[in-house]
Amino acid sequence: MLAKLLKVENIFCHQNLQSKKQILDKISSFFASKINTHSKTDILNYLLTREKIGSTALGEGVAMPHVSLPDIQKPSVMFISLKNSIDYDAPDKKPIDLLFAALIPKDGDKNYSYADDLYGISDILSEHNKIKILRDTDDKQIIIDTFYEQ
Repeated sequence: MLAKLLKVENIFCHQNLQSKKQILDKISSFFASKINTHSKTDILNYLLTREKIGSTALGEGVAMPHVSLPDIQKPSVMFISLKNSIDYDAPDKKPIDLLFAALIPKDGDKNYSYADDLYGISDILSEHNKIKILRDTDDKQIIIDTFYEQ
């Protein structure tokens, strides 16, 4: 599961990001530092294109920006909580303050679908008690444990 890839160094708590653009820029910078096949600008353009197709906000203050990229061998994930909620074009019109972002190999294992993993993460991010834990803590191990509990 993608959530199992979440590590302490992939978690950013109570970040002072004030726009969707700043968030996507931070995500792009982080992922570009983890892979060597795509630049920050490339990743940002993929994320912006994905957001134009439809917002990756799930509602209840949560978003899950994700994109499939060619030429990457394995997925990468990150978690961000925000100091202040921001508008993210959510279907419920509520601002967001929690994000789980993922880069997924476009040409990955043909026998494996990351879609199921994304659904699993969205299920976790729709549980009110888990959302509260993620919002209230800056303890990265608690965040990891919250995603690992199934």
